[in-house]
Amino acid sequence: MRFPFDEVERHLAVIASHHRRTCGEGEAAARAYIADVLGNAGVNVRRLRHKVLLGLPGRGTLHYADGAEIPCRVWGFSPSTDGAIREGRAAWVPENGFGANPLVFMAERSLPRERDLDGTVVVTESSSPLAVLEAQARGAVAFVIRWPYGDERQIHESGICLPWGIPLPEEMPLLTGIPVIAINRADGIELESRMRTGDVRLRFSVEAERGVREIEQIEATIPSTEDDPRFLLAGSHLDAKHYGATDNATGCALTLALALHTASLPRRRYGLRVCWWSGHEYGKYAGSSAYASLHFLDLYRNCIATVNADMPGLRGAMDFSRITAGPDFLALAQKVVRDVTGQTGRWPDPVRAWDQSFQNMGLSTLFAWGSTLPGSSPDRTGKGFMSWWWHTEDDLLQYHDPAILATDAEVYARATEALVSGDDPSPDVAALFGFLLDRLTSACGRYARIADLRGVLGEYRDLASLWGGLPSPERPVGLRLAVVRKLNQALYVRCPAYGQDPGCAQGWLPGIVMAGDPLLDWKGSAEGRLVLEGYVGSQINRLCSLAEDIRHILGNP
Repeated sequence: MRFPFDEVERHLAVIASHHRRTCGEGEAAARAYIADVLGNAGVNVRRLRHKVLLGLPGRGTLHYADGAEIPCRVWGFSPSTDGAIREGRAAWVPENGFGANPLVFMAERSLPRERDLDGTVVVTESSSPLAVLEAQARGAVAFVIRWPYGDERQIHESGICLPWGIPLPEEMPLLTGIPVIAINRADGIELESRMRTGDVRLRFSVEAERGVREIEQIEATIPSTEDDPRFLLAGSHLDAKHYGATDNATGCALTLALALHTASLPRRRYGLRVCWWSGHEYGKYAGSSAYASLHFLDLYRNCIATVNADMPGLRGAMDFSRITAGPDFLALAQKVVRDVTGQTGRWPDPVRAWDQSFQNMGLSTLFAWGSTLPGSSPDRTGKGFMSWWWHTEDDLLQYHDPAILATDAEVYARATEALVSGDDPSPDVAALFGFLLDRLTSACGRYARIADLRGVLGEYRDLASLWGGLPSPERPVGLRLAVVRKLNQALYVRCPAYGQDPGCAQGWLPGIVMAGDPLLDWKGSAEGRLVLEGYVGSQINRLCSLAEDIRHILGNP
């Protein structure tokens, strides 16, 4: 069956015509359109409603003491001043002037801190939620983000929130407690210049709402033609900062066409589920996180892998080499990308963003995104691969490329069809074992004077040998998925399977690495050291517990 590339553009034109703020009328209209298209094609659609925590920004103002205005935007989860104008002395803090490790921050959070930023409005290039929390603890009354890249006049909007999805009770103190305002780079440079010549006082006000809201999202189910309960989960976020043509109307149009195409396949060994998430832009991935929580057992037992379509089809996004597949699906992802584009590649680090709300339960990722802007692109802003129109009012249809979107669609379609209709779509467990052993071996040497990891390394070596000795008939898909769940939990996350790790870069073996790295050259308190050393020990025990689970799965307790 030929993929309906022309339908992607038709769906995109409708979805991108709506201003799709989370819980807004435009999002509801786009959602209704998607549901109608699916229903008319005979695809089963469910409307799901979830109560979530959203941080919805409103209008903000920023002025010099002489009344001159600095154009600004309020970021999500910023607290409100309720219309009151507040004031503080501007204080420049470089990005490296804040800590970057949430475990260190939390280990020493209850200890007395120097109030060196007391009463100030911090101006910085950092957009880390941890930096906001630290500035707040040091006495700052507001946090101004100067966009660190590019010369665009647009002001990029985003959110500041460390907890992922609905915070746990112990995470509530980690929500932002001071107003967060963004300005563009040019105005930020002017502000810094004034600060060099003397004290600068800034006046600000923020309108924002943080609270419990009900979101709605839709799920399309295309079942297996062979009555198998297993399925591939695809998703794309429907809500947007404004019209969001490339973030993420393109992704929603792609997944809509993908659902319709998969429903037309004559044979589907496994099913496909497609969700259009809400609560992405103003809820720290609240929609996908709620879905993960409320469908935990079904996902844990039956989901083969996840596919996320976010920002495909950007103008100039010719780079398909940033492949986000995990080790167990990397070969498939590389083959599809190579066959369609001629490119090959690999993403070196795990992704903790992009609606990856299924890592804690150990689900594998095939794609978190597709095409990206190359390093030479004039449309890039900064060290990443975001565009200068990202999260601004200028994210309109003119900044997408139909040919690149069609290439993205072909990559996603081929990968989906290989998993859903292929003869053996199960993950490469041996590759995943090998990758984990490499990381454990490296950690064993790096942290030798902090903790002894030789025992846990030996456990996983034994398990890899045990797996390698099993004949193919004794490796059914269900067994492979059960083992993969545990290996992914060891590699990607540090919190329980039923929870969510925070939304920050963590690296492989995050529980070991995030506590172990600062201990290599510790400059904090004795209490903090003890807490982190204890944390490393608990994470080693967690890895041992996962290894024991794998032994029982393999019938070798």
